Amino acid sequence: MIKIQNVQGMDAAQYTELLRWLNDCLRASVASRSTQIEQKYQNWQRNYDGVPKQATRSRPFQGASNFMPQLIKMHTDILTARVTGLITATRPIWKPSSFLSTVKDADLIALARWMQWKSMYALNLPERVDMLVHGCFKAGTIVLKDNWVEEARFQVLSGSNGQIQEQAVTKAEVKLNVLPFEDFYPYPMTALTLDDTTIQFHRIRLTEYEVQERKQSGR
Repeated sequence: MIKIQNVQGMDAAQYTELLRWLNDCLRASVASRSTQIEQKYQNWQRNYDGVPKQATRSRPFQGASNFMPQLIKMHTDILTARVTGLITATRPIWKPSSFLSTVKDADLIALARWMQWKSMYALNLPERVDMLVHGCFKAGTIVLKDNWVEEARFQVLSGSNGQIQEQAVTKAEVKLNVLPFEDFYPYPMTALTLDDTTIQFHRIRLTEYEVQERKQSGR
């Protein structure tokens, strides 16, 4: 189901027509990609997991050993670790430069240190790179989505007089998400790059609490 929110300058007829067009595009994308997901991708996943084609072997005799060595998984995981290590173990990860002669080397070094901290801790780059490289080796392609996330939490502080105080702490940052292969639906399927797509559908998986929270907030 597609729900459009906060559409300004659009009357009811235009809203209905846009919703119908989006639903038609989504159905076409799902129908086109079902072959990839239900056949090719699931076969790739079974090969990666080393699932035997036959649950019970009858040759050379009934109940023969059905052990499948997970060679694809072994080589994929080893190659992922090597490539991820080459990317994330490099120090510094970023080495900024400038064409302006007025920019001092000390400023560039400070910028590189800030970018290093931001990548390693704020963006959690090592984990994301590992997921990205592993997904590429398994499926041959991967989609990385960046979201601007705003979070608000309450921090409980204990004062010197024994009173408890609540302090609101807000945080806004970019969060990188590696989309599962089976949750991304581009339209049209004939597009060779993301720039050639008209629409990019992302299937979101929510917990029961998240669904209830969205219903209460009207999202």
